[in-house]
Formats: sequence, structure tokens, C-alpha cells
Amino acid sequence: MAAGASPVEIHSARRYLYALGQSLAGSEPTGARLEAVDAGILAEALAIVGIAGDFGLAERVAKARQDLGAARSLYTRLFVGPATPQAMPWESTYRSRSRALFRQETLEVRNAYRAQGFLPQAYPKVADDHLALELGFLAALAGRAVDALQGKDPRGVAEAENASRAFLNDHLLKWIDAYANDLAKAGTGSLYESLGRLMAAFAARDAALLAA
Repeated sequence: MAAGASPVEIHSARRYLYALGQSLAGSEPTGARLEAVDAGILAEALAIVGIAGDFGLAERVAKARQDLGAARSLYTRLFVGPATPQAMPWESTYRSRSRALFRQETLEVRNAYRAQGFLPQAYPKVADDHLALELGFLAALAGRAVDALQGKDPRGVAEAENASRAFLNDHLLKWIDAYANDLAKAGTGSLYESLGRLMAAFAARDAALLAA
């Protein structure tokens, strides 16, 4: 963690990193979306939460900007189809032997969202346990922690942190490593390999931060 980082800075960095993951994993890449990945801000956020290096993400995003068509084709293959993605971005496919969608795990994720007053914008068209939605939920909770800190609401901070820690341990951490490994095989050398590796490392680090 960056020396002297305040709680607001830590939760702001958490929010930024989860929102970055949501943006890249949740939508087809566009020039604007890739331009929004600022290498300096990314490095600063990672330093604040105590992660050394971005797993090559900034460099690979820069390369994707140069060939947006190839980046879009890769995103479609990895996240959309028409063929079944080699690395399926849904929690339930990693937590059931059948690798099926819309299982009990999906309902558990939905209930976790609802308990915090969230409902994904894509509901009910997209399974609730899609990686981008899980990352977006954690980004929103980090945002709540920032707001509570700025409003001098320690109870609100604790509630946001507790909800984040529970969701990480009950959901994201149970499948993100396996997914990142599959994504690395399916998209070797791509920004999505870097993204998967980075999100897996950050999720583990975040759980440690929240437990401290």
C-alpha cells in the first residue's frame, strides 16, 4: 500500500480498479473505452492498494487501440460467441460440474445484489453472475465506502466493507483464479489475459485489505 494513503484514497483506488475491470470485461472495446485506460492513474491506483505492476495491461491496451477491429473480434470470441467461449465469464459455470448457466450460484449472486439495493442494468437479459456485473457491484460498494467516509459515517463505511468482504469470499474469489487461467489460454498475449490476471490478483489483495 502506498505510504500515507488515506482511507478515502484506498477506497477510491478500489472503486477505480473494479470499475476498470467492469468496463473492459462488460462491453465490446471502443476507442473511447480504451483511451480511458490511463497508464498513470492505473499505476497510482495499484500502488495505493499494494500491487506492483499491472500485468502488462496498459501496454496491451495501447496495442489494442492500434487495431481496434482485432480487439473487437477477440472480445466477441472470448465473451460473446456465437461459439461457446473457451473461458466462460460466469461464476456458475466454474462452480458446478455441469458448467451450466443460471444455477443456484446465480440466484445467490442476485440475492447479494438485492440485499444491498442493487439490480444490474442488464437484468434480466444477462446472468447476474457475469464477471463484469460482479466487478461492477464491488465498484459500487467501494463508492459507497468513499461517500460514507466523506460524510463522516463510520457505520456506512463498515457496512460497505463488510458487504464487499462477504461477496469476495462467497463469490468472486471462488472462481476468478480458474477463470483468469482459462482466459490466459484463450487470449494469450491479449489485454484480456492481462485483465484476468490483474483482477484475480486484485481480488485477493482486496480481501486482505478488507480483513485488516
